[in-house]
Amino acid sequence: MNVEHNDEVEIEISKNIAARTAGFFYLLLAITGTFNFFVKEKLFVYGNPQETIQNIVSSEWLFITSMVSEILMSTIWIFIGLALYILFRKVRRSIAVLMLSLVLVGGAVIYITVITQMAALVVIKNSVGYMAVFDTNQVHSLALLFLEISRESVYANFICMGLWMFPFAYFVLKSGYFPKTVSIIWAVLLIAGGLGYLIDFFTYFLLPDLFIIVTEFAFWGDLFSLFWLLIMGIKIPKSK
Repeated sequence: MNVEHNDEVEIEISKNIAARTAGFFYLLLAITGTFNFFVKEKLFVYGNPQETIQNIVSSEWLFITSMVSEILMSTIWIFIGLALYILFRKVRRSIAVLMLSLVLVGGAVIYITVITQMAALVVIKNSVGYMAVFDTNQVHSLALLFLEISRESVYANFICMGLWMFPFAYFVLKSGYFPKTVSIIWAVLLIAGGLGYLIDFFTYFLLPDLFIIVTEFAFWGDLFSLFWLLIMGIKIPKSK
């Protein structure tokens, strides 16, 4: 009996470490994501490409910092996926693998998004170098093309950012690691967030005239995840 009890305690401790690690990375994700959002809002003037280019030129360091922040954000998201995989893999491994796979693909897309932003900066910085064979308008047009590809990639990634929340919600409900009422509220918030990303994905590409940004209001599931995993942790159900 003591051996079984000790095993249960060790399992609970290890899973709590995984849960709180995911919560800690969620905190870092919130910091980097918020910083990146406000920098992009400051630099990118949608509908005014020339002003956007001027902002990047005059605030090059800030633009580079935002790219570093975005790379960190992507890496942190992958770490969250790994921590949650470790936490939930014993519940149902196939769904845990699916959840992690969506995170890995989504993280890779973010890296590609940052690469296109780097390409835009390289073009702008070399406008008086090997890009000097092109006039200023051509250089700016090429830089804007890379920035537009980056923007399109962000919306394309909404498919992964939305879908991964559904297996996460499944584990919140089915794992038994959280109080019942909490798990229901949490799962509803995650599902709502996932649907928000999917709505924005489909309307942006298929119904651009009807496009509305739902994801601005779909962060409550992430916020709840941060709070509960980092502060409250989990409770392993006692075996009978």
